[in-house]
Amino acid sequence: MREISRAFQEHDVSSLRGIFDDDFTFADPSGAVVSKAQWLEDLASGDLAIESVSTDPVDVRTAGDAIRVRGQLTIRAKYSKSNYNGTFQYMGIYTKRDGDWKLALTSARRLSA
Repeated sequence: MREISRAFQEHDVSSLRGIFDDDFTFADPSGAVVSKAQWLEDLASGDLAIESVSTDPVDVRTAGDAIRVRGQLTIRAKYSKSNYNGTFQYMGIYTKRDGDWKLALTSARRLSA
């Protein structure tokens, strides 16, 4: 999760491309579903700019070739398609592909603005 936060803040599209599964989707707090391609395109273009992220400890559970990560984060960002400023509860599902863990699905629910 620290690597994902770092990559977003530094607009490191290459790292995120390797972290996200090809079928990655994000269910954002407004209900929109965002694909890997769309998020990376928005980050590369500057349409999505993460200014700061702070995270609380995460809860990690394993089940075979899947890992579920749940936690809380506070984020400050600029994004023309949604409001990503505030505190959120999130969940991510990682799956093992060709020996590597990839983030396949994540969702977030707003706790405060």
